[in-house]
Amino acid sequence: MACHLYCFCCHLISAANCAPHETDIATAGLAISKPLPDSVLDSEAGLLGDMDVTTTCRAPYFSPSPPRQNSNGPFEPVVFNDDEALDLQSSSNNTSDTTTDGSSLEKLLMKTYTEVPAVPRLTVVDDFTVLVHLKAPTSTVNQNSRAPIDLVTVTTGTKLALLKRVMGFVIQNLGPADRLSVIAFSSTACHLFPLRKMSMTGKQHAFQDVNSLVAQGATNIAEGLRMSGKVMEDRREKNPVAGILLFSDGKDTYGMSSSLVSGIQFPIYSFGFGADHDARGTFSFIENENVIQDAFAQCIAGLLSVVVKGLQVTVESANPNILLRSLKAGSYKNQLMPDRKSGCVDFGDLYADEEWDFLVSVNIPEEMVFRPENIVSVQVDKQRNQLQSAEAMEQARKATEEGDLRRAVSILENFRKVLSETISAKLGDHLCMALDVELKELQDKMTSRHTYEHSGRANVLSVLSSHQSQRAAAYGGNFECGGTFDAIGACGANYQTPAMAAMIKQSQTDSGFKKLIKIFTRKK
Repeated sequence: MACHLYCFCCHLISAANCAPHETDIATAGLAISKPLPDSVLDSEAGLLGDMDVTTTCRAPYFSPSPPRQNSNGPFEPVVFNDDEALDLQSSSNNTSDTTTDGSSLEKLLMKTYTEVPAVPRLTVVDDFTVLVHLKAPTSTVNQNSRAPIDLVTVTTGTKLALLKRVMGFVIQNLGPADRLSVIAFSSTACHLFPLRKMSMTGKQHAFQDVNSLVAQGATNIAEGLRMSGKVMEDRREKNPVAGILLFSDGKDTYGMSSSLVSGIQFPIYSFGFGADHDARGTFSFIENENVIQDAFAQCIAGLLSVVVKGLQVTVESANPNILLRSLKAGSYKNQLMPDRKSGCVDFGDLYADEEWDFLVSVNIPEEMVFRPENIVSVQVDKQRNQLQSAEAMEQARKATEEGDLRRAVSILENFRKVLSETISAKLGDHLCMALDVELKELQDKMTSRHTYEHSGRANVLSVLSSHQSQRAAAYGGNFECGGTFDAIGACGANYQTPAMAAMIKQSQTDSGFKKLIKIFTRKK
């Protein structure tokens, strides 16, 4: 049996001005035909015969894009090309191929695990599962050497004191090479200020503009997101990392089409406060206002620690008799080619220390010869449990939305029984324990329409967002296996990176808003 894995279009953020690296690694002995530095890739394969892993990592020079044509209309600008110019020297310094302490960027790790080490001789297997595990490098960069970010925040609602406190923390933790823009919306959207570098002067102006916000009643999320997408698209110059933060305490009251959101080609991180929400992108549900800043801190920590850009993994069969049956990668875009000889998964950006898994299902023809073994891989079992838990949650959510609460509870209860019989559960795996706690919590929130409307819907949307993206998201609940802060939930801690944990700790001991007040009051 033979299969190829290709990992390409992978930009190592902490490196620049270096030639592209390419490597071909055969797992039968890990023979490297095109050597590349240890600082770029480490691959360790499972027992898959002659599975090959090919990786190309590029480390681009982050120069600004050329200016766009200005075509402003009579009302709100048609083109938002008013972003503050980047400092080219600063951008170059922030993308050196080593960290400030002289150490090289660490390895992008790729491993594979088979469902079982082997199958009986002359046995046809139509659904043989392989887990592909990816781990991003550990970053030791500081504020002056990490990749700078362009961040647009979209805000609305009546929780202005909370919003201003959170925005103060965000502003405090951005560096002079980062740029921030704020859009406020109610019935319409208002571009509060364009992408502005967060120098001390930039922070002062941003703080003053945010502090001038007043509460509005309506919630036109669609218009706010539309404008945020335009701000990103129309930039004359671009930092290497970009993101949109959406904060709202209610559901869109003007109607929002899904095509609008899907048309925005930038990551969206949404934070919902209250019972009724439109979950967009990575969704965090804030049930307890005391942890809202921690939830933002977790998100910001990820964006400020991006070490890999544009990761795409391609799986290709090297044996004409082996076909790919499926790729299971949660919410990440993936596709199989019509001949089922290859497929790919687009993961996008990776945070430092972040880990992602996906499952590849293949057939094993009768002529393939293996020694008989039947030891199930715990790694494959755990990932299958995670994916199937998310599927059960989604089925239960749909049943509840259709008004069939009894069926929703039954779906979750039945899957909990299935989960308890898996190999990893019987071995006392922490992830399985956390999944069971989550499933039980969501099951309790679907026992009545009132409970579901109050917090159940938002909870399940946030939990699904976290599992489907394999990325930490905050959500309310009294989870026994909780993470660094109460609202992270049972399994959110499994996706939390060290940078996120550190930023949350800082959030809990420091008020960015109060600190900025002191700084700017003193400047006057």
